[in-house]
Amino acid sequence: MSDELSSGAALAAKNLRCQLGSGSNRFDLAVDSLELRAGEVLVILGPNGAGKSTLLRALAGLESTVAKDSVQRGRGPVTLVFQRPAALSGSAGFNVRAALLGKRVAERERRERVAGALARFDIAHLVDHNAKTLSGGELRRLALARAFVLQPEVLLLDEPFD
Repeated sequence: MSDELSSGAALAAKNLRCQLGSGSNRFDLAVDSLELRAGEVLVILGPNGAGKSTLLRALAGLESTVAKDSVQRGRGPVTLVFQRPAALSGSAGFNVRAALLGKRVAERERRERVAGALARFDIAHLVDHNAKTLSGGELRRLALARAFVLQPEVLLLDEPFD
């Protein structure tokens, strides 16, 4: 794959191959070409076990691919919200702030971004609540807030309407 993404592409995959498991439990995923452009919405449909989640994990850089350069990302972050979101121990506010750990974000901007992300998903009132006690719907909104606080260029959603 070339070093440059085509104009307007935020994420691209070419000859993407993932191999999981071995023997009779081996699963092979093959995607010849896929390109996401800024502002574009792409829906991937298929039956259970077809590899949709594996594809999203590979695009996010969380799954090993056969060819290391088969996925190229644009300038901004690529963020994945998992099918079954999890919460860290601590408050909802801490869970969103945790996404910014290791990022060079000034404290004032960090506070503003966390507050904005919580408000965007109507869970600002839960900022000090223990994240482990949130309902399923609140947990999904927390996962979205944690993703949005990163200001991703590409947002990947695994089973967003589950």
